[in-house]
Amino acid sequence: MIQICTETLGRCCHLPARIGTQYILLTLVVLLTQAFVAYASNPLPEGEILYYEETRQGKGNLMILDLRSGEKKQVGRSGSRPDHFPGWSPDGQRIVFESYRKGGWHIWTADAAGKNARRLSNLPDFNTRYYEFDPAFSNNSQTVVFTQGDDLWTVSLNEPAPKRLTPENNGLWETAASWSPDGEALVMVGYGDADESWNLYIMLIADKSFTQLTNGQGTNLAPRWSPDGKHILFYSDRSASFELYEMTSDGKNTRPVLSKTQLNSAGFKKTPLVHPWDNNWGATEQYRADYSPDGNWIAFSRDIDGDRELFISQRDGSKLQRLTNRPGLDGQPAWRPTH
Repeated sequence: MIQICTETLGRCCHLPARIGTQYILLTLVVLLTQAFVAYASNPLPEGEILYYEETRQGKGNLMILDLRSGEKKQVGRSGSRPDHFPGWSPDGQRIVFESYRKGGWHIWTADAAGKNARRLSNLPDFNTRYYEFDPAFSNNSQTVVFTQGDDLWTVSLNEPAPKRLTPENNGLWETAASWSPDGEALVMVGYGDADESWNLYIMLIADKSFTQLTNGQGTNLAPRWSPDGKHILFYSDRSASFELYEMTSDGKNTRPVLSKTQLNSAGFKKTPLVHPWDNNWGATEQYRADYSPDGNWIAFSRDIDGDRELFISQRDGSKLQRLTNRPGLDGQPAWRPTH
C-alpha cells in the first residue's frame, strides 16, 4: 500500500501500490505539462537587465528589470543628471556606472542594490579635463577600465589612484572598452587622428600591442565581448544607418544581427530622437548592446515612436521582443552575470 496525501482531498488515503504508482506518474505528467505551458506563454529568458531610465525632462535613474516577472526596481539614486553607462562585475555582486553626482562626470560603484555608492578615482571635480566615461569591470571584478581624456585608464576597487593603460599620444582616442573573459585583452573603439575614422581594436594587456579589427567600414561603436570570448557584438553604420553586428574575435565573419528591415517589419520603425544631445556626441548613447550570460540572447535599445526602448532577441535575430514602452529614454542594457 502507498499513502497519498493531496491538497484537493484535504486528507491522506492508502492506495494499492500499483494504483498509487500510476497516480504519482500522472501527477508528474500534469505538473510538467503545466510548467511547459507556463514557459511557452512567457518565452523570455531568465535574468536581470540593468539599464538607465530617463524622462523627457532629463530626470532619471538606473533600473533593474527582471525578465520573467517584469518587475522593475530603481537602483540607487542619481545626482542632478541621470547616471549612465551601467555595467556589472563578472561575479554579479557590484555595479559600475558614470555619474554626475558631487560634481562632474566620474566613475562610481555600488553594490547590486545600488547601496553604498562611492566614487572610484581621486581625479579633481568640476574639470572637464578629468571627466571619466565608459566604465567596465575586469574579469576578476576588482579593476575598472574607463576613458579619461584620449586614453584608457584603470582604477582598483581598493586604490583610488588611476593608472594609465593605453600609450599616450599614440594617434588614437580610445573609449568604450570591454574586457575579454580571460582578462588578457580589451576590445575598444579607437578614433584615428590620421584617417578621422572610428574603428575597433584589440589591445593585449601583457605588451599593449594593438590589432585593428575594422578598417574603412563606416563608424564602429560599442563593442562587447561574448561570454565565451569567441565573438564581439558592435554597432556600425556601414549599411548607411547604425545597426547591430557580430564578428568573431579575430575581426572576421561579420554579420548583421538585426537589420533595419527586420525591425521595421516587426513594427519597430526608427524615428527621430528625443534627446537633444543625440545630435552630437551623445548619439552614441543609444548604441549599446549586451549578451546574456549564456551568450544565446542579446539586449539592446532602439529609438522608436519618438522614444528609446529596450529589446531582446536571440543571437540570430529571432524571437525579437520589446521590453519597455514608456515616454523617454531606456538604454544601455547590461545583463547580470550568473554563476
